[in-house]
Amino acid sequence: MHSEHPVLNFLSQNLKHGKKKKKKKKKKKKKKKKKKKKKKKKKKKKKKKKKKKKKKKKKKKKKKKKKKKKKKKKKKKKKKKKKKKKKKKKKKKKKKNS
Repeated sequence: MHSEHPVLNFLSQNLKHGKKKKKKKKKKKKKKKKKKKKKKKKKKKKKKKKKKKKKKKKKKKKKKKKKKKKKKKKKKKKKKKKKKKKKKKKKKKKKKNS
């Protein structure tokens, strides 16, 4: 029965030390709350990065330029037909001189 007494004494000492540690933890929690307020300020900086999405408007202007290039190709085909007619006229002049 005497062996149980030192075990009870050991448990009672641990409970006393545990109460002192709980008081120290409450002081640490107050310091952590101040750090959380600083993290909220960093979230405001992320909203400024969303304003850079205005670059998508430049892509719409490029589509309009492609439509103009298709019209230029049709004009080049008409010029090629006129050059062929001029070559035929030159051949007729050579036959008259001979």
